Amino acid sequence: MRRPEAGQSVAEISVMVFVLMVLAGSLLPVMGDSIASARVARARNDATRIAAALANLRRDVGRLRPAATAAELDPFRGGVAELDLLASSAPLPAVAGHVPGEPVPAGARQSPLQPWRSPLRIDLLETQLRTNGPGYPASVNGAGSGWNGPYLPAALSSDPWGHAFLVNAGFLQRDLEGLCRDCAVFVLSAGPNGFVETPFAQPVSTARAFGDDIVIRIQ
Repeated sequence: MRRPEAGQSVAEISVMVFVLMVLAGSLLPVMGDSIASARVARARNDATRIAAALANLRRDVGRLRPAATAAELDPFRGGVAELDLLASSAPLPAVAGHVPGEPVPAGARQSPLQPWRSPLRIDLLETQLRTNGPGYPASVNGAGSGWNGPYLPAALSSDPWGHAFLVNAGFLQRDLEGLCRDCAVFVLSAGPNGFVETPFAQPVSTARAFGDDIVIRIQ
């Protein structure tokens, strides 16, 4: 009598294992989508925090300038105390060959994406927002009266895909090398594909993100 019962138990277990395998297989795409959505949400949240911190920094110190250590990042900076690009301390993302959906300008000397990888003057977000590397005067009377950081409770080195966050911070204070007089400033993550696809210089009135870039506007 035990053999049929044992055989029946094995069959039941086999059916249960099969059902569990089917369920697991059907859940994998859902789990993958959930993970991808969580990464995008995290990148957007981190970029928003950086944007708010930079807005507070500029309110407190006025014109941004590079830290002394910026010379190590940009050997062409020389003695010019200006700032074009801020980046977190992770590896820089790659730059796409062209802007998605946009025609390639005939005879253009430089892609509108290239300044993301070859700015004139670059500095780390960490030195601006957490360590006061540029040596801004310390706050003496609260907001608006000097550096009052750290502006982030913890460093943000990379986006969820392992690349640096980028900020075209030069447009906060001037016409950057003649690119435009009223350009948008934003914190950018290159998104899941790891390629920057959003032009560096965009007029405020028409600025938007391209490709799968995640962009938070500061101005």
